[in-house]
Amino acid sequence: HFDAKLTPFLFAVAVTVWYAGTGPGVLAIVLSVLSLNYFFLQPFFSFNPISYADLVYLTFCAFCALAVGWVSAVRRRTEQELRWAHEKLEATVAERTASLQRSERYLAEAQRLSHCGVTAYKGSKVFYGSEEIYRIWGFDPAQGVPSRKAALQRIHPDDLDRLNAEVERALREKKRYSTAYRIVLPDGTVKHLESIREPVFSASGELVEIVGTQIDVTECKR
Repeated sequence: HFDAKLTPFLFAVAVTVWYAGTGPGVLAIVLSVLSLNYFFLQPFFSFNPISYADLVYLTFCAFCALAVGWVSAVRRRTEQELRWAHEKLEATVAERTASLQRSERYLAEAQRLSHCGVTAYKGSKVFYGSEEIYRIWGFDPAQGVPSRKAALQRIHPDDLDRLNAEVERALREKKRYSTAYRIVLPDGTVKHLESIREPVFSASGELVEIVGTQIDVTECKR
């Protein structure tokens, strides 16, 4: 009877240690031993000396409980370390995100004050245009990045062939180039731009993109 009655206590002790820790687990072991001795060992409802076989079994119960407690402690410590690492990572990400957003605001304000925008494109595809680029060229940011074709349509007809020739020569020579040209907005406004562009090539010599700055010098021209 003793072997059969001990099993529920063993599970109870294991569950206590797993969720509450070693301290409450030890208390559960003591209470289990007292309960077994008082209620389940003959004579019932009295405390009696425990036999050697019963002592071995109770020792095994305690060993199992302590083993579960050790595993539980390792689990909780690991969970705590993971939680700390996660919180630290979130704090670092939030800090760097805020720093990046602050840097982007400063950069956008500097471009607005200097009337200088940044663009990146390859062939007919425009990868990126800064806020100032949209203001200079008169495009609506809500409509997304304009195509290269839409941008070329706003270059002054008298400057288009020369600009294309300079781009082709820079690509052949794989070097940076600067140029000045005019653009015409849909309302007829003419703007004078000065641009510095640099082709970016891969290790195999393939064109990756062309990165450039464009400065609105209309007021200076006037």
